[in-house]
Amino acid sequence: MGNIHSILKALRLYSPQVSFSGDPDFLSRCDALVLPGDGAFGAARQGLRTNGLDQMLLSAQTTGKAVLGICIGFQVLFQDSNEDGLHQGLAYLEGSVRRFTFDDPAVRVPHMGWNQLSLGPAVDRNGLESRWRWLEPLLANQYMYFIHSFRVADGNPQQTLAVCNYAGDTFSAVAVRENTLALQFHPEKSARAGLAILERWAGQL
Repeated sequence: MGNIHSILKALRLYSPQVSFSGDPDFLSRCDALVLPGDGAFGAARQGLRTNGLDQMLLSAQTTGKAVLGICIGFQVLFQDSNEDGLHQGLAYLEGSVRRFTFDDPAVRVPHMGWNQLSLGPAVDRNGLESRWRWLEPLLANQYMYFIHSFRVADGNPQQTLAVCNYAGDTFSAVAVRENTLALQFHPEKSARAGLAILERWAGQL
């Protein structure tokens, strides 16, 4: 769904073997999967149905393969979205994707630009898996680049590693489950703070 070149360029800073493919057989043999993109939820979800990419992705998650979702790739991992009708997501993460709504007409939608992260409720949970502890210092109070009109406002607290507040609306910005990391912001467009996440993530594969 777009934004392919920038994420490929960023990942290739930290890994010599990064490929772009829509072939589920090829992808099933990869060490890790990145689901990036900009665009509409329904179109992204339909694209994943092509050639069974959605089932391949769910299979990868349940077998412990590392998966990274970015922007629309973050959103489709959740249960559903009401963008241009109701669309079912992959439901690997708990929560629904809904449009920002503000009474103040001066508040701009989409939410676009730099905004600060705060550590989410999962950090305070004793059961937060040790595999994600490395993320905490890379997220706390860091500014990341966002561009989106829809957000997850009701994410599972146990899966919410960081949140962001836009004009009084606090939403999930980073969600984790098992080997899956999902980012609402664009790390590849977030200068050194975002690239540090990609570097550490790729370095652990």
